[in-house]
Amino acid sequence: MPTRSNGPDGDGADIEPNGDAPSSERPRLGRRLEDAVRTCLRTIDDRSRLDLSPGRRRTKLDLVDIGAAFVLTVDVPGYERAELTVRLEPGRVTINGDRSGAPEGTASRDDGTSGPNGATDRRYLRRERTIRSFVRCVRLPEPIVVEAASATLVDGVLTVQLPKYEPDEPTPSDLDSE
Repeated sequence: MPTRSNGPDGDGADIEPNGDAPSSERPRLGRRLEDAVRTCLRTIDDRSRLDLSPGRRRTKLDLVDIGAAFVLTVDVPGYERAELTVRLEPGRVTINGDRSGAPEGTASRDDGTSGPNGATDRRYLRRERTIRSFVRCVRLPEPIVVEAASATLVDGVLTVQLPKYEPDEPTPSDLDSE
């Protein structure tokens, strides 16, 4: 005799003594499972289709199609212009951020000055602002004009303008017939 189950979805579906759903419920459960898998795969594909970056993505970015160009906006708080590299390759953009500095536990002062008695030793009591590097690689859905691309860094936000490649319209030519 089937028993009632209050599973994680709380639907109270009948469960056979061997743990299977009754045969009348199997098609409905199968469809629900297929829908859940399809939704999960679609979400993963939508998120990763254009993003080729390795590892965790702490550095957030937006890629916007504004018609004649793509605009890539990347949050890079605390990075200086010299610490950022934008590399344009066929079909993709790679942004590197390399923040140099003394690793945890080494003697240094952030402002370049000496402490008491000329000492430059510093012992962090709490350190949440980490020194790290990042790489973000984004696939572009259309070709761009590399020579016309530009980048600006304002208030910790890197904005890269990527004009789309527009092939020249073929001009009609008159052929002389003989």
